[in-house]
Amino acid sequence: MLPKDTTKDHDHIFKLLIIGDSAVGKSSLLLRFADNAFTGSSIPTIGVDFKIKTLNIEGQRIKLQIWDTAGQERFRCITGTYYRGTHGVIVVYSVTSAESFASVQRWLEEIDNNCDVVNRILVGNKDDDPENKVVLREDAEAYAKQMGIQLFETSAKENKNVDEMFYAIAHSILKKKLESEAREKSRGSKALHGGERLGLDRGGSAMHGKAKKCCSRQLFNFIWWLVILVFLSWWIACICFPIFTVLSVLESCIPSLGKFADVFLEGAKFPRKCAQNMVRMNSYDAF
Repeated sequence: MLPKDTTKDHDHIFKLLIIGDSAVGKSSLLLRFADNAFTGSSIPTIGVDFKIKTLNIEGQRIKLQIWDTAGQERFRCITGTYYRGTHGVIVVYSVTSAESFASVQRWLEEIDNNCDVVNRILVGNKDDDPENKVVLREDAEAYAKQMGIQLFETSAKENKNVDEMFYAIAHSILKKKLESEAREKSRGSKALHGGERLGLDRGGSAMHGKAKKCCSRQLFNFIWWLVILVFLSWWIACICFPIFTVLSVLESCIPSLGKFADVFLEGAKFPRKCAQNMVRMNSYDAF
């Protein structure tokens, strides 16, 4: 195993995007988490703001790049480009504004239009003024459950659930990444061992196929030569039988042809001996 690179100050970098209507407290959440500060000012964000904070989660050093986007409609074309490469999106509404909560659906649709797969979390901010709270937790929880996302009610002013919310989404992203890496590693290991096993199986099958092919060829050659020899013997018999008959008749009539007949008969034995030898040789090759 290679030694761990001690020159790096992190193990993972995750990009987070904070979105939501204007004046819901997005910048206050980022300032509280990154600098543990709260100004209470209501100056709107122009375009995009950016901060970095490093966390330690399960022994992993996580560097968070947190982008605070403007909520105004006129900055939508600018902030839309920042979805690229995002690992997690924090959707913020104010518990004192029913309108901002109603806009959550539109923000979630914007995430779907700009990101393939990304971790999402729903945050009801400004949960420090019970008298002006109009978005009940029960309603927000029901909606979050319906959308399959986690809900946090926070207060940047009182530092309520701010760290917990950022840790939760960072932990969710880390877990998904580690699971994905484990699956890729397991898939690569299975492919490697499967390839080796396939190579062995193919090698064994090839050797078996060659041996089988060799035996089949020898058997075919034996049968082929046997057919030829049988046909040759039949052909010789068909030709020689009439000749032998004629010579026998002539021998009885002309005694001087006896020696010629003996010579011819001896010569006729040669092809038969050759045929017997060839059959014997092919029998040895086949078996």
